[in-house]
Amino acid sequence: MRNKLIFGGGMVLILILYIPFFIFGENSYLGSPADYLDSNTVWLKILSESGMSFSSNGTPLPNIENQYRVSYGNELDFIYLLFKILTPFYALVINSLIICITGYFSLFTLGKYIAPKIDTLFLVLISITFSVLNFWQFGGISTAGAPLIVLIFLKLLCRQRVHFLYYAFATFYILYSSFIVYGMFLIFLLVICALYSSIIKKKIEVSAFVFVFLLGAGYLMTNYRFILETLHPSFVSNRNIGIAGEMIWDTGVKTVFERFWTENGSHAPSRHQFMIISFFIYCLVSFFLPLKNIRKVILLFCLILFTCIFSYFNINMIPEIIKALKLDFLYGLTLYRFYFFNGLLWYIIMIFILEDFSKMDKKPITIVAALIIFANLYTVLRINIPYQNIRHSFREHYFSFKDYYMNEEFEKISKLLPKDKSKYRIISYGFDPAAAQYHGFYTADGYFPYYEKSYKKKFRSLISPILSKNPDLMGKYDGYMSQNFVFVDNFVIGQQILQKYSKQPKELMIDKNAAEELSVDYIISSIPLTNDYLVLENSISSKYWVNIYVYKINTK
Repeated sequence: MRNKLIFGGGMVLILILYIPFFIFGENSYLGSPADYLDSNTVWLKILSESGMSFSSNGTPLPNIENQYRVSYGNELDFIYLLFKILTPFYALVINSLIICITGYFSLFTLGKYIAPKIDTLFLVLISITFSVLNFWQFGGISTAGAPLIVLIFLKLLCRQRVHFLYYAFATFYILYSSFIVYGMFLIFLLVICALYSSIIKKKIEVSAFVFVFLLGAGYLMTNYRFILETLHPSFVSNRNIGIAGEMIWDTGVKTVFERFWTENGSHAPSRHQFMIISFFIYCLVSFFLPLKNIRKVILLFCLILFTCIFSYFNINMIPEIIKALKLDFLYGLTLYRFYFFNGLLWYIIMIFILEDFSKMDKKPITIVAALIIFANLYTVLRINIPYQNIRHSFREHYFSFKDYYMNEEFEKISKLLPKDKSKYRIISYGFDPAAAQYHGFYTADGYFPYYEKSYKKKFRSLISPILSKNPDLMGKYDGYMSQNFVFVDNFVIGQQILQKYSKQPKELMIDKNAAEELSVDYIISSIPLTNDYLVLENSISSKYWVNIYVYKINTK
């Protein structure tokens, strides 16, 4: 009964964190817009409203950058279903809640299986910590649900019966996770473990390999668009630009250390610094006391080191081999992500450590373990998005959902511009073009990871005066950036909305001829512009931006 109450208490805490979203509504803070509000949210909104979900890859869907259906992503995804049945705001909130609950339940279940002697309170605390990590929302349950996939895999390695509900979850996992960003790397880890077990036991782990094969096959089926596009491209893509090998050599060692010690990346958060401290304390204790899980902990630690180092040798560093094999599409896979599941491995290590500490009748060790758990929970919770949303005073320094998408402003702008939005193109200056896209405007600017390479050349001509004044930005834009923005001064990827920049009148440094070639008719700006070919149509007041200016480009 005590254990059930403790587990239930963890679930109640999660629900308390999410209740304010339903109270504040679209006045809620949903986190950084990078790879989230600025991209996937508007892609799915446009796709769900287009009636073209199952259209062929090359079907025009010109809302953003005059691109095609393939650029908007996969429709065989549970997140897409949420966008079909809910408004974007509530689709995002429910998605986040499901991810959080899945993370809590899955790590707790795995922990009970691999460490049956662990104190339930310790396990609940570590499971809560895992569940409230700021997982990348459009990765679905890729990381949050991975513990249950690992549990199924371990049961198969041990030749134990696996309940059909676990297999049902694995099917759901395929439909609610990202193969490109996470799935292929989880499969890689499982294959390594299956090979290791086969070598140790001197017997091929048939069931485990079959399970991994079925996972991969399921991913290939649900990601059929990617497969078809790989085999028969709709156009020459921007993705074969790749990341320069020299850049990776310059930053690689630093990145490996950061991924090992400080953080596991914005798309795979872990906040595991205190777990590393626990690991070293645990290793020191092993010299004086017998510890049941020391071998497992060391093996997992070695696996973490391996993936960090292996990630360093990104396949983008061997472009000549890729070109020789005509596998240019691999440039877009960013194969350095082999470390993405290291965060989960650290949490599993922590579970093993806590099980050994739970069995010790030594109060000082128990106190140290408890302090480390609470310290780790604090570091995660203080940056947890639902928790930040609750801190109303904290929210004053950030933007709400409706502020980011400028709901009030674009309601007024929609009345100023022609009703048929498909007949003209706009660009945004001073704020993310996602706001205009969210409200149905067709934009010449935007953010797609996969689009026509020829379009990037056209857009580069538009912003060439801006790039020529910023060599660092030019290198990033030409090298790997997918953002086609009219960049503000001191632009930082993912932070355009947050920047403090001058609102003094200025000339917008763009190429007018390129704007005409891109069929740009209007510029919506948070900064007054002085270009002689821009005609001010109107300006509207804005709570967040002070004023928004609507300009028409005079083509005469």
